[in-house]
Amino acid sequence: MSVGPVIAHTVLSAPRETAWQSLVDPQNTEIWWPDLTLEASIGGGISEIWEEEDTVRHATGTVDIMIAGHSLGFTWQDVQDKYPTSVLIVLRSEGDKTRITVTETGLDMLEDAAHRALEYQEVWGYHLEDLRAFVAGELVGDEEQGEGQEDLNGADVQADADGEDRDEVDADTEEGDSSAAKGV
Repeated sequence: MSVGPVIAHTVLSAPRETAWQSLVDPQNTEIWWPDLTLEASIGGGISEIWEEEDTVRHATGTVDIMIAGHSLGFTWQDVQDKYPTSVLIVLRSEGDKTRITVTETGLDMLEDAAHRALEYQEVWGYHLEDLRAFVAGELVGDEEQGEGQEDLNGADVQADADGEDRDEVDADTEEGDSSAAKGV
């Protein structure tokens, strides 16, 4: 069965440089994506180890696209898969906010492609929501953080006064019922 790419996106209440540092700085990623190890440079490694239903899973790969502040791309492979998938993360300024779009391709080569695509879609949404919460100051290591946490550029990242969602996380797919996201 042919499945389209997994596409997920969110809008962060932060300028692109802050969003970029949140995405690639290891001190930041260890807070919002603690299972990830990323060396954000061409040829750099990427690795994620996570537990799923009492099983330890592991994906590794290599960064092959890196345009600082704009895009990060890598090819990686779960150790249980025969084929890798490719991920492209693009940041785009929208006024004083940043839209991040994640596209993962190559899923149709995987066993149980439609199910895996749905899984990957869900997990990318999860990771983008954690990134959004981190940038908004809602996710700070083991500590709770209130409104007005200083971000990486020293600017205030504010939550809405009513505590409602400041940004949105959307997940789109080419074939709505056949896409997803990895323990990615």
